[in-house]
Amino acid sequence: MTTVFTNGCFDVLHPGHVDLLERARSLGDRLVVGLNSDASVRALKGPGRPLVPQEERALMLRSLRSVDEVIIFDEPTPERLIEELSPDVLVKGGDWPVDRIVGAAAVLRRGGRVISLPFRLPYSTTGLVERITASSHPFPAAAVRPGSPTPGILDSFRGRRVLVLGDIMLDRYWFGTVNRISPEAPVPIIKKRGNALAPGGSANVAANIASLGGVPILVGTIGGDDAGRELRGILEERGIGLEHLIVEAGRPTTIKTRIIAQNQQVVRVDEEETAPAGPSILARIAETIGALLSSVDILVISDYAKGLVLPELAGQVIRMAHDRERRVIVDSKAADYSSFKGAYLLTPNRTEAAAAAGVAPDRPDSVIVAGTRLLEALEVEAVLITQSEEGMTLFERGCDPVIFPTRARTVYDVTGAGDTVVATIGLALAAGASLAVTVELANLAAGIAVEHVGTSAITGDQLRRALRDGRLRKGPTPEDPIAKKGLMPRQNA
Repeated sequence: MTTVFTNGCFDVLHPGHVDLLERARSLGDRLVVGLNSDASVRALKGPGRPLVPQEERALMLRSLRSVDEVIIFDEPTPERLIEELSPDVLVKGGDWPVDRIVGAAAVLRRGGRVISLPFRLPYSTTGLVERITASSHPFPAAAVRPGSPTPGILDSFRGRRVLVLGDIMLDRYWFGTVNRISPEAPVPIIKKRGNALAPGGSANVAANIASLGGVPILVGTIGGDDAGRELRGILEERGIGLEHLIVEAGRPTTIKTRIIAQNQQVVRVDEEETAPAGPSILARIAETIGALLSSVDILVISDYAKGLVLPELAGQVIRMAHDRERRVIVDSKAADYSSFKGAYLLTPNRTEAAAAAGVAPDRPDSVIVAGTRLLEALEVEAVLITQSEEGMTLFERGCDPVIFPTRARTVYDVTGAGDTVVATIGLALAAGASLAVTVELANLAAGIAVEHVGTSAITGDQLRRALRDGRLRKGPTPEDPIAKKGLMPRQNA
């Protein structure tokens, strides 16, 4: 008889658990489930957990056709239980390397098998617990769940110094209307009505930090051209210092020109040079970062893959930040994330995360697999994957993934929303907020940003109003994409 063993807290039993247990049972003749006791769950998850007592959790597991036996254990891990049970097959849910699975060495030593089963359904116990505690409640004390951000946190943003390293750009907008199609080609004719300029790339991160009350210290390169001079003027108007901008001879300022008609982006024209920056430029950047780190609260790397944040520079500044006990947040469009090893937090979007983790982007579980892989492979503390209209998923070391539903009421333009996210995260962490509160706040800030056309820096007043209006208390509707995937109960019509 082949005995299969797996374990978990199973605080809120959901279809993802059922699917995993059924697949584990198919690997042998008997499935034994190790269940963390109430004391063990509290030690791992905090004083608010478990929601369901151990006897009831065990009863629900035993009622499943796939489970033959449930054993409750008090330790944080089932290592002792695995030694005593000597299973033939050890199963771990997720995309774990075998050498990181607790008890794997004991099972392999006896000639057994250790199998990591990727999650096929996008469920998260912690995410469900978050939803339960955040749901509507008749008592005012339950209106905002413990740990949710309040307007008062924004006062702590004032004076926080955030060092921003990355690709500085100029965003140019032409606004117009479309009334007819060109007789020369099947393209719209746009009658220009106006234009605007805005800081882009890492400069937009700095602009958001400034508009939220923080002090951005922007480091990067611009060209000695008209666009560079225009950009310097825009930054000065927004109170962003120019003293750490390096004019790189022979390299044009990156410009993104977007043509907007009827609040829709029709086309974008890029003017850029993406060749790697020269050694002298990289040396000056590294020297500048090294001189500034001790005087700032946190470092943000905003990498648009334009040739500045090369692997050698990224690795060097992350090491310097560690030496000075400063956390590093990385928002990068690079295909290879290995140079960001040791950062505190990565904030890729869904496509970027899949590419960096080597996961097919069309996999139903691409977010779960990519987030888990990046978290482990790069030795970071957390990975936050942004998912447009599906919100964000946070992967934090030692915790289940947590899903944050989108807070946007209407999406007009996602341009620059990632910059808003990383700027808000930098300030919130610098102000001492927990990671969960930080992500809630960044998610709300992104929801505000996408309600505007074009690159925009949200203000502290906008964020404060959204918090006071209770936008965090409003759960997703049945039409929410997350609800459609089964991550929350549908409401009756």
